[in-house]
Amino acid sequence: MTKNHYQKYFLIAAFLCLSSLLVTPVSGAQDKSLEERVSTVESNITRLEQKVDELQKMIDQLLSHTPQAANIMRKGNWKNISNWRTGLQKGMTKIQVRELMGEPNKIETYTMLGEDWLYGLQGSGEIHFSPKGVLESWKEPIPDDLK
Repeated sequence: MTKNHYQKYFLIAAFLCLSSLLVTPVSGAQDKSLEERVSTVESNITRLEQKVDELQKMIDQLLSHTPQAANIMRKGNWKNISNWRTGLQKGMTKIQVRELMGEPNKIETYTMLGEDWLYGLQGSGEIHFSPKGVLESWKEPIPDDLK
């Protein structure tokens, strides 16, 4: 998952927690004055904001310590040679490759052999997918295509 996916899930979870606190009646809320109820809600919001900050730090730390984190930062850039050398891994899905490398210039489909994605003006960068749609092999583009 990309950092954006983690952030979206995190924000959704935070929103759900916050909304449940705001909607859930506080015990004895009917007896409390409006000022006391507002104070309770503000306290809950402050606590949730602290939790959000803690979780965001955890997400950032997790992403900075995983091999995939480097790929997230180079997302969609087939011209980055390190994406070819360290980002691509056998068994990746087409979605994962597209996120890492971006859109190919051309796609060639072979009924029994799978699919080739060509990158670069000269099509020198090739990524081959098996008939099952997983990354099987690749060939780096020539230096002129990386410019």
